[in-house]
Amino acid sequence: MAEMKHANVACALAFVGIWIEKGMGLIIPGFVPSTLHEWVEYIPSAAEWKIMAGIWASGLIVYTLLLKVAIPVFTGNVSGRGAK
Repeated sequence: MAEMKHANVACALAFVGIWIEKGMGLIIPGFVPSTLHEWVEYIPSAAEWKIMAGIWASGLIVYTLLLKVAIPVFTGNVSGRGAK
């Protein structure tokens, strides 16, 4: 259990270190000033929105399929029928 605490602290410190190094550019890249020190507006294109929707849809399908397996296991409703 102590190893888990150390891993959590290490992950948190790594996140803080990256945040300090990269700043807000790590989280919100659209707010990073250009090399000319000007703020640039960014609006995603239709293709970028479609790619994002596809990634979310793929993730939700995988999540759903994994839940269909995990819920019966956790609730104890798994039968041995079909096992050889």
